[in-house]
Amino acid sequence: MNKLLSIILMITAGVITEPLQANSLSLADPQAIGQLIGTHGAPVYLALFFGLGILLAFTPCVLPMIPILSGIIVGQDNLTTGRSFRLSLSYVMGMAITYAVAGMLAGYLGSTVQTLMQQPWVIISFSLVFVLLGLSMFGLFEIRMPAWLQPRMRQGQGGLIAAGLMGILSTLIVSPCVTAPLIAVLTFISQSGQTGLGGLLLFVMALGMGLPLLLVGAGYGRFLPKSGAWMIRIKQLFGIIMLLLAVWMVARVMPMHTPTPAGFTMVHSMQELQQELAHAKEKHQPVFVEFYAGWCSDCRAMDAKVFNQPDIVQAMQGSVNLRVDISDKSPAVASIRQIYGILGVPAMRFYNSNGELIPDLLSHNQLDKQQMLGLLNQFATRVAP
Repeated sequence: MNKLLSIILMITAGVITEPLQANSLSLADPQAIGQLIGTHGAPVYLALFFGLGILLAFTPCVLPMIPILSGIIVGQDNLTTGRSFRLSLSYVMGMAITYAVAGMLAGYLGSTVQTLMQQPWVIISFSLVFVLLGLSMFGLFEIRMPAWLQPRMRQGQGGLIAAGLMGILSTLIVSPCVTAPLIAVLTFISQSGQTGLGGLLLFVMALGMGLPLLLVGAGYGRFLPKSGAWMIRIKQLFGIIMLLLAVWMVARVMPMHTPTPAGFTMVHSMQELQQELAHAKEKHQPVFVEFYAGWCSDCRAMDAKVFNQPDIVQAMQGSVNLRVDISDKSPAVASIRQIYGILGVPAMRFYNSNGELIPDLLSHNQLDKQQMLGLLNQFATRVAP
């Protein structure tokens, strides 16, 4: 029980903060997700993913859906608590089905998903959606349900079906989830290639995300007024949040003129990498290889907070340190990713002085200073004469 409690706390930490603490189990780490599923039965990890969904409900993944669901419920004739709940349930099921399909696609497409989600054009597109949502909250324009859905929303079973369809549309249009835990979940699914498991995990997680929406729906008719100044103030608050999130997301991919940290030799192709590895082998030098992308915010964070630290620079003195730029989405970069098993960046690989890869010494996510120092110390110990 104590171990499960610690896992839940680590999930919370993964939702709130992206950096991982050393030797901790966090669902912001794809390896930790695999460990969790491999060591616990389905009831345990499904319950934990449901809990993760509840935590994600307080992030931008669900926030924009609250006013949409509120609009659906308020527009009903003869609204009762039961009907309000059923509409909310239909909406949440539509949302969960959409996430399940996303999970299945992640299992089918593999590493393409993780790469795609970190591309600047994807993040900028999501930020533009946030800007449009924010402006709509201030009344500059109104986001309406499709005309063909509006009359059906008032018609018995048709209203439930329409609410479910609206849940699907809302998830596709106004739910730009780019939180660290969700990216980690999709990365794990793409690594495992388990399509069915991917769909199940994200379906359960989406149900957790929808729980607050169900509570809103169940209590709407009983506790909340249908209109008034309070609704305008809430919409304006949502608008401010949406605009701030748009600024934050764009800042992640803004070009930054960050010089290559001291100690790294920049490598731009497979040929260059193989040449550098061959030269190091001839000189019997161990090699530290970091795979990097200019659009990767985690990579830039490590440059700013880790690789410029004196003790990190000192720990890298005993090896040849190569930085492989895989920013481009090209066949050459795809080949590097496939050969070296790179599913996400930053990623790190280590070679001994005989030119042999050390298979159990690696990393594929952002590390803080202490974690990086620990990894380099392990490397030094493994290659010591």
